[in-house]
Amino acid sequence: MPSISNLLSFFLYLATSVLADTHEGPPLDLNELFENLHFLDLNGGLNTLPVQKYTITQWGFGTVPSICFDMAADRQCDPHDLEVFDVNFDDCPGYSNVICRCKDSPMSVQDIANDLGRIPVKARQWINHIGTFSAPECSAYSGGNHVVVLGDCLDRASVTIHEVAHSLDGWALYSAQNGQQYSSTTEWHDIISNDMYVADNYAKARWSESWAQVAVMAAYHHNIGSIWDLEVDYMTGQLNKVIEQTEGLLKFVEGRICDRHWPQEPVVCMGDRARNEGYCDGIEDENARMVSFIADGECPALDPEARRQIEEDEKFRKHHAEEEAGLIIAKRFEA
Repeated sequence: MPSISNLLSFFLYLATSVLADTHEGPPLDLNELFENLHFLDLNGGLNTLPVQKYTITQWGFGTVPSICFDMAADRQCDPHDLEVFDVNFDDCPGYSNVICRCKDSPMSVQDIANDLGRIPVKARQWINHIGTFSAPECSAYSGGNHVVVLGDCLDRASVTIHEVAHSLDGWALYSAQNGQQYSSTTEWHDIISNDMYVADNYAKARWSESWAQVAVMAAYHHNIGSIWDLEVDYMTGQLNKVIEQTEGLLKFVEGRICDRHWPQEPVVCMGDRARNEGYCDGIEDENARMVSFIADGECPALDPEARRQIEEDEKFRKHHAEEEAGLIIAKRFEA
């Protein structure tokens, strides 16, 4: 009869085999260059990026962008407790980014605006809304063209850069890649396979995470100092590619202005209290808006595989952020 230790080893082998078969990221046996990339923020690092000048205008009580209503519902924040702000950056005249802050968030609107203002405009223009909500620890996730910040992420510029990088991967580099986010392409997968290392353990979680982590390193290279001084030669292929791709996106250049922006989200009522107090005359509720949106055929028809990849990536990023923020029990990604 097999020993308990042999049985445990066998089941561990099976579990590892299943993980390897279903893993949609870099090979799990690749080496990791760093423990994480937060050190790039410190000691004259990414936290010192210049903040673009901006003005802030707060919305009145009663209505919110529909995406912010959805963020609040997802984060168990009463939409009536949302504070909504238009942030107008001087380098993107005529357009506002929107910050939606639950009133118990440890981050102020100025904190979030400063983080967003550190992103060079050609990258920042691919982000529309940022939500900020309470959590025990700092983390963030992104989906489409919005970012959700959890907990106190003050002085963690790399967190915002990483999330914006997902939008660059999915949108700014999308059209040149035949309908794929760049990180899903065979070219990127081959580049990683030919290197001996990835940035850190999290870079092995998914292909999209590997690209976003290298984009953080590229932002450091473009704006702070040579990344090659940090002994990163084992990632030459990845770094050369992403530095080239982001030269016009993540590099701060005086005088650059935005050349695109997202259409603004529909505005919806915060809820029954706002409607009963007369703040929502002529404004739809979010549930009614979504029913109408789908019934009118306005929901975009994506290729099933593309839709699956987008949904899985966003689901993964959200789950990982909740773990890192201490909102759920972490099941850490391990090689």
